[in-house]
Amino acid sequence: MKSFTEQEIGNVILNIKPNKSPGPDGIPGELVKELFFANKIWFTALLNRLLAVGVFPKEWKRANIIFIPKENKDQSVPAHYRPICLLSSWGKILDKLISNKITYYLEAGNFLNPRQYGFRKRKSTIAAIQNIKSFVEQAAIDKKMVCLISLDFKNAFNSVDWSLLRNKIANLPIPHYQIRITLDFLKDRLASYDNFSILYNQGIPQGSCLGPILWNIYINDLLNLEFGDEVQIQAFADDIVLMMKERVLEFCPLVLKFSLYSPGLLSQPWSEEPVA
Repeated sequence: MKSFTEQEIGNVILNIKPNKSPGPDGIPGELVKELFFANKIWFTALLNRLLAVGVFPKEWKRANIIFIPKENKDQSVPAHYRPICLLSSWGKILDKLISNKITYYLEAGNFLNPRQYGFRKRKSTIAAIQNIKSFVEQAAIDKKMVCLISLDFKNAFNSVDWSLLRNKIANLPIPHYQIRITLDFLKDRLASYDNFSILYNQGIPQGSCLGPILWNIYINDLLNLEFGDEVQIQAFADDIVLMMKERVLEFCPLVLKFSLYSPGLLSQPWSEEPVA
């Protein structure tokens, strides 16, 4: 087993932002730093034991929810509030350590489609736009027209089906102990607001470091779909673009077929933007 090192853990803890609101454990980041550096060996052994047995402690999976009003929106409308999750300090540390490991394995093994530009190092919106530009320029050289449609999935991150996500995680090309603890990360997650608490089993856990990685894993198969050399799919997180050269009449069936492969995600036709 490739264990967490004291240096890895220390780097994560040193990057804890001061003055952040604590989560359900009530432990501020500055206190976590003091505790860890007072007994690095003990805390390193604890975190590695959790990794070895594949357990993400239940108390570390609790989240306190606060609602932040969106700017210039009617605050009497519930949808105009953005939920923010406050997570336990040690849960955030273990979450970050696991996400660092998984990111390393996925990127080193070239598992993720190169046309996913979101939530990845050395990827950006500029690179995504440049790829579209190159596709259009090549079509112009080939004297072909380009059809492009921007797809919007309704409430994408909150609509992720955990049964599908677990299957995808279980088949990742990463060590089995990483798979075990990641699957446990998704079990028995509790969200609390005031005196009301609920277990949830759908959606990307908001506020977590693993969340964006899990999203990229979830939609990776979509980006790997093959429709021929003159069709290209790319994404920046949940913003997905379909591009096709010339065969305009085939574009609608293509979009329909693509939507059928979308794992539990609902398309919003009124939010989609075709460009020809």
